[in-house]
Amino acid sequence: MSTEQLKDMMCMTLGGRAAEEVFFDTVTTGAADDFRKVTQMAYQSVTQYGFGKAAGLLSFPTADQDQGAQVVRPYSNATADAIDREVRSTVDDLYTRTVQLLRSKKEQAAKVAELLLRNEVIMYDDMVKILGERPFKPQDRTFEQITKSAEKEPKAEVSQKS
Repeated sequence: MSTEQLKDMMCMTLGGRAAEEVFFDTVTTGAADDFRKVTQMAYQSVTQYGFGKAAGLLSFPTADQDQGAQVVRPYSNATADAIDREVRSTVDDLYTRTVQLLRSKKEQAAKVAELLLRNEVIMYDDMVKILGERPFKPQDRTFEQITKSAEKEPKAEVSQKS
């Protein structure tokens, strides 16, 4: 995954909270798990993937990775402070980017929200109708593609031994 892909993923994860701010001018506790995920992604980007400046090209394991519940920090307090500042700055910048994107696409986001309220589930084709064709082709197989290919495959016969 590239740095831009990871940043886009973090923006997507922050989208719910940003939408509350943009559309309702208030925020709720609903984004708590999203914050946990974004915090984890941001720390991993800096301490494991080498995407930040605070740790440079070093990769530090997380507590849950190698040490169980025991937290071992193989770097100084100064490095920890630099990592914390970089992570906070990154998340703040990405949240600002997400809010700005939602504000600039507010009409389209409102259409998506209306469709979700009506249907509860929306599909790729629904998104294309609202947002237009994407500048890239989807790479992942969709649920429909997977189920269609499964229907075409011959089913294995089950033999019973007596």
